Amino acid sequence: MIAAARAVSPERTVRPRADARSERLIERIQAARADILEATPTEEVVDAEREIRRAVMQRFRL
Repeated sequence: MIAAARAVSPERTVRPRADARSERLIERIQAARADILEATPTEEVVDAEREIRRAVMQRFRL
């Protein structure tokens, strides 16, 4: 049975509907990942914001 399944060409084993669903799922995952990365500040962003706050505080203490 496994040998018979392997003998079928790849074109016949992949269903277009499944491919379309997979593509949509991949797009949704990538969009969600981009949203998470956008919402989560990186260490560099946090450090830059901290440096800006420090510079502003020093400026107004003078």
